[in-house]
Amino acid sequence: LVRALRDAGCSMISIEPFTHATRPLTDNDLGVLCSLGDVFSPNEYEARSFWSDGHSLSVGELIERMVDNGAKIVCLRRGSKGAIVYDARTKDGYECAPLSANVVDETGCGNAFCGGFIAELSGNDGTVRDALAWGTVAASIMLEYVGVPMDPIANHRAEAQKRFAKARQSVKPFDV
Repeated sequence: LVRALRDAGCSMISIEPFTHATRPLTDNDLGVLCSLGDVFSPNEYEARSFWSDGHSLSVGELIERMVDNGAKIVCLRRGSKGAIVYDARTKDGYECAPLSANVVDETGCGNAFCGGFIAELSGNDGTVRDALAWGTVAASIMLEYVGVPMDPIANHRAEAQKRFAKARQSVKPFDV
């Protein structure tokens, strides 16, 4: 599928695992999984499940291992702990605290985060720092709904801009 997307001209591909590993992955499987796309974005639970010692690793060590296995940009989603992004090409890392939200349902927040992240990153001047903030905004809005918000997206623009300003201020450097 990824090869077909590349062949069709897709210039930015994000890989988001859909569940945790039921057993540690082989080096070969890890290499394929981490290097398939431009962005690799597991949640922390999924990332820890990739290795037999994953539960004892720091988040920095998790990110290093994903980079060692070929990930170009790692975006580690941590739920109520926020998210961390690391660009292996530039060696830039950032973390962002979660935004306050009226939590209704967590379902789909990872997908919303990844969508906001890749949409910003694939824009003309998108940076990993701003992409991290936009992913955080998208997840915070999704938290406030059961299912996909059905009202027009235009209804969320002003609130999204306010949340982006707050999220962008909370983005701090992160060293791996």
